[in-house]
Amino acid sequence: MFVEQVAVYENLNPGAIVRITLYGGGQDTTIYTNSDPRPTGSKLGKMFNVYCDRTSFRVNRVRIDFNTFRYNDSYQVDAVGISDNKRPIEVKINLSQDVLEVSKPENLGPNVNTRSSELAPVIAPDGKTLYFTRHEYPEHLNKQRI
Repeated sequence: MFVEQVAVYENLNPGAIVRITLYGGGQDTTIYTNSDPRPTGSKLGKMFNVYCDRTSFRVNRVRIDFNTFRYNDSYQVDAVGISDNKRPIEVKINLSQDVLEVSKPENLGPNVNTRSSELAPVIAPDGKTLYFTRHEYPEHLNKQRI
């Protein structure tokens, strides 16, 4: 894909991105640099859109470098998107129009449900694998892990 935009959703303590580089076909181009990264002062997430002239090569990899040296807290990225145009990539939730029934929550047993919070469930394309994150689970030292 030829690229004109990279969007990074920094969902906790935004501001740590120092470089974004695009690669493909033996070529590369750096489209963003920041020599003085620092927390924005807000823990709230934000979409960080970087626009560039259309690449002269098809991009097959994106490298994002972070520097969290000035962070006294966690830093998280939730999503990265690339686009072949400059229409801003936005944060939104697409709900399936095909859902016929929404059921009540079901306890899946102690391998899944704990006293902690299980968050952000995603079913893999195979339809058989469930991925989620668990917050404030004692065995994870109060950090989220997938």
